[in-house]
Amino acid sequence: MDNKPKHVKIIKIIAILIPIIIIIYLINVNFLLDQEFNHHYNIGGEEDYLSPLNRISEKYDNQRNLTGHLVYFEVDIPRNAKTITIQTKLKPSEHENGKISVGAKDQEEWHYKYNLIYGPKIDLTNYEINQNLTGKTNIIIATDQDLELIPNYPDNYKEEQTIITTTLRGKHEFYFYTENPIEIKVKKQDINWYEGEDPLTITIYDINNKKIINTTIEDDGITNTNKEQTTIQEAQLNANVPKGIYKLEFSEFDGLIKEIKINTNKIVTKRLFLADNELYNQETKETNIYTESKNLNFVTYHVEGIQNITYNNNPFIIPDDDETFTLQLQNPTTLTFPNNDIIVESTSYLSFNKENYFNPFTQIITPLENYEQADYIITNYKQPIQDGEWLITETTFNIEELYIKDNKLSLLFNIPHLAKEEYKNYTIPLDWINITIYKPGLIK
Repeated sequence: MDNKPKHVKIIKIIAILIPIIIIIYLINVNFLLDQEFNHHYNIGGEEDYLSPLNRISEKYDNQRNLTGHLVYFEVDIPRNAKTITIQTKLKPSEHENGKISVGAKDQEEWHYKYNLIYGPKIDLTNYEINQNLTGKTNIIIATDQDLELIPNYPDNYKEEQTIITTTLRGKHEFYFYTENPIEIKVKKQDINWYEGEDPLTITIYDINNKKIINTTIEDDGITNTNKEQTTIQEAQLNANVPKGIYKLEFSEFDGLIKEIKINTNKIVTKRLFLADNELYNQETKETNIYTESKNLNFVTYHVEGIQNITYNNNPFIIPDDDETFTLQLQNPTTLTFPNNDIIVESTSYLSFNKENYFNPFTQIITPLENYEQADYIITNYKQPIQDGEWLITETTFNIEELYIKDNKLSLLFNIPHLAKEEYKNYTIPLDWINITIYKPGLIK
């Protein structure tokens, strides 16, 4: 018979129940119930959340300016978290194409998945987005997402050497089709309009953006501003690959792509910066471009690019620089550019002759900025909310698609125009970053 006092029994029961209650609480909090973790970064405060410090200004008025192309920050990620939402309070620059994206690291090597948070030319307020595209082909999709692309193999492929001798300036991207090992030769020439080294990296990817091979043509040895004609450098890429569609990418650099040789007759692009003009110490000679696109945009940044373009014996006048002009077409067309020094962008594809032309995919993907010309819009872009002179932006990532190391996620701001010296003054004031991490529970 237990003769212990009643209060002793109660204490014993409580002593047993307390750890049980704590365990139940911890299980509920950590496993059964949904949780949200919030991190607020006051950018104008005492703590330095952003790096490197030479890409941000000193703090002033409880804010800092983003002054560099890529600015990094990181956040702790709890185990089994599902999504991360990043809100920012910022002021956009006055640059006409001052896009801002947030990137989240998604591979062990340096690689980030980007979500647009501000696009000065985008207003999706009255547009339907993210419709079901199942079974839809031969459509134009405006997107900033990595959509699964369905390859479209051309019928009239030939293994023959295509030689592109049209001079191109800076970053370019081509798609090509091959049934044989890849053989590519490239000639590059620096123009040295800006200080610094000018390496050109040439990369081949498959249609899932998996890198196959790359090489770099190093700087010509002139790192100061020097606009005189320089030597031509060469590189070659060879790769054994199965039949398919591939992407050929030339990195941004202060120079010219003088020649591309590739062992296929099928190669296209969506954007060309034509540079056969005396402005770049090149002979000014006309260029012909074939397209089946319904919409083309043109812009030149110099008076040398003001010209009369012709297509199907019709004139189209570029009367001014620093202004984008749009041409709408009804039929396949060959366009002639007498002066070049012009950027040509298409919602579909461009080639240097009709034989080179093909549609690499059953659906045509175009940048989100071309949403007005597209049949469908696929994006997670959220229209920023106006807050006086400021904007509140928001974007969300699926954490399962990201690369977490030591329970930390690397994030960055990507501001492309700040990579160019002439736009360095178009900085981005930043007030705060608010991060919300969602972790689902087992009880739904």
